[in-house]
Amino acid sequence: MRTLVSVSDDPTEWFEKLDPQGLRLLISQIRQCAIFIPSSSGKKTLRKSILGLSEASRDLISELIEQVPMASVGRQVNYDTKIGLRQNELSTFDSKANEIMNISQLRSEMATTEEPSSAVFARTIGILAESADRVEIFDKYLVSSVMKNRHWALGWLLDYKDLQVSLVSEVSKSTREIWDLNSTSNLEWENRISEIRDSWGKLLNLHRSSKSDQGLSSIHLIKAEQGALRNRFMIFYFSENQPISLTMSHGLEDLSRPKMREETQFALEWKADKVTSIPISWQSDKNAKALATLTWRGSKLQSISSKEFPAIQTD
Repeated sequence: MRTLVSVSDDPTEWFEKLDPQGLRLLISQIRQCAIFIPSSSGKKTLRKSILGLSEASRDLISELIEQVPMASVGRQVNYDTKIGLRQNELSTFDSKANEIMNISQLRSEMATTEEPSSAVFARTIGILAESADRVEIFDKYLVSSVMKNRHWALGWLLDYKDLQVSLVSEVSKSTREIWDLNSTSNLEWENRISEIRDSWGKLLNLHRSSKSDQGLSSIHLIKAEQGALRNRFMIFYFSENQPISLTMSHGLEDLSRPKMREETQFALEWKADKVTSIPISWQSDKNAKALATLTWRGSKLQSISSKEFPAIQTD
């Protein structure tokens, strides 16, 4: 998992030498190991700061700025190390590259059954959640965990108050439940949606109930086609909507016990074209039918909308 690196507003301070050969080696070492935490400027301003460099050097640093996820300006994030000039102290990627890579390696993306689930969360999902603007969770079984109170990891996620949380899931409590738009009555669907609303509301009351909690959350309920959408994903979005996806074999359910129930690999993908294919697949009419959308600000329900079951809007 990545290292949180606080960077100064001038990228020319990040390196001891700005020749293309040296830059190319350093950038190849750190670009998949870091998340940048800005001092006061976002990516647009950082790009402007390197306009005076040679074309080759400028292109390399610009590519680094483009590829490495960055927290939005103003986010309060506990960084691991800092790069650039601060109060007459200069730290560069040349001197910090090994530290950045070592921290990244210590936050192994493989969890074992000997580890506490909370520790695994902190060094994996928590690193992304702390610095991201929002997360989209695609897991058709996760609503079941919420209704059965197996939602520790969701609670930890909601504790990041500025993180916007969006969940796409089905309505079932178990794989044995059979829901059909043609044979299951509207009343049964509406009652289950109301039950999901209440279960999520209770969770929010535990984690986002103070007056200062204004974080947005939403649940998008679907009816997946048989055999479709079995894989589970989380997509974290950073500054300029830059995504990183995380894949887990059993989703957040793997973190539902005090210790990990089985060895779990947290696979990361940062190439935008591959990440964007995930929501496209889940939004496809071939894979699922959209049923209802519920939204909250803090712990307060904002809206319920459903074309399939319009009566649920008045509940």
